[in-house]
Amino acid sequence: MLDQSGNLPTLDSAPGISKDDQDLIRPGRITMKPTIEQNALVKACKPGTPLLLEDGIMEVGTMENGHLDLKMVYLVGYSLR
Repeated sequence: MLDQSGNLPTLDSAPGISKDDQDLIRPGRITMKPTIEQNALVKACKPGTPLLLEDGIMEVGTMENGHLDLKMVYLVGYSLR
């Protein structure tokens, strides 16, 4: 799915570790509680690493890793529930 410029659409800092209880999921951002597993997932993502969301409904690719936030690009799939 390409945007109007012919580029893959990027997602704004999705996914990321929630900074506090007010940092909620919103369009373009998926937040996760700071568990050992979620922290390890974000830390392990390098540019080019694909992630499957909601059991493979959507595939996104890592563009940048900002320690607590990832910059992702939409690859394939449908909108999340």
